[in-house]
Amino acid sequence: ASRPPHEQRSVSDCLAPFDVDANGTVVGEAGSGVLITTLDFALRNFLDITSIITGWGQSGEAGGKAHFAGVGFGGENALMHALELSHKAHGYSVADFDYFVAHATGTRTNSKTDLTTARNARRYAAELQGIKGPLPRVYVGTPKAVGDGHTMGETGLKAVAQAVQYLLGEPAVGVPTLRTPDPELGDIASSFVLQAEPVPGNPDGGALCATQGFGGYNGAIALRAAHAEAFKRYSPDANVLAAYLERWPEIRRERIERERYWRSRRRSALDLAQMHCWKGLD
Repeated sequence: ASRPPHEQRSVSDCLAPFDVDANGTVVGEAGSGVLITTLDFALRNFLDITSIITGWGQSGEAGGKAHFAGVGFGGENALMHALELSHKAHGYSVADFDYFVAHATGTRTNSKTDLTTARNARRYAAELQGIKGPLPRVYVGTPKAVGDGHTMGETGLKAVAQAVQYLLGEPAVGVPTLRTPDPELGDIASSFVLQAEPVPGNPDGGALCATQGFGGYNGAIALRAAHAEAFKRYSPDANVLAAYLERWPEIRRERIERERYWRSRRRSALDLAQMHCWKGLD
């Protein structure tokens, strides 16, 4: 009541996951899945390729739910492993990833730990890769602040879903609840683009997802956009690639229509699981 009218939230909005001061949360439910396979299998079987996994990492050093917030160390390792694998195995540098799907920039406390860890990991990776000077700023997205509560898979599958959305060239989530950046972030904020508006997609970009324990990351994944030039990095069979690229627009259109149909049905999660379950060898 003490706020000016433009900063007040209506009663109907009061169950958003975080309020305008990033305090408080509600718990929600959700379920989703991502099919991961090899590039060769996807090309030969005409699957819609939405992104390429270039790196991943995990760390048990970030503490856990039994610890107080801030306990933990070495949380940069998961993200550093993902960036190192992307560089050494796929030829992508830390500067090739321009969207960071954050764990918890919806809350002030987690904003500081989340973004500090991400900045440190990017700096360490850049040093190992011989990159001099400041890194380009990366956009930040936080699915937690969208308005559906805190699901247990919020920073796993849902984060990957937003990353894929970005790499498909579609608008992806920013930090919807952001009003004023936390002044305690200080210089950390200069490494990121923090905005309430959706982030414009980049069909030739890269995205990083990291799941945060208290004090650091427990897991991270690096994704790059999927397109013809990206596929050529892996020297696929030329005839297979040509056949796939010719049909790709149709494959994507059919996949989008199929998902829209199933998502609008009751019991869609169970029905989809049963439809896609592996039937075994003939």
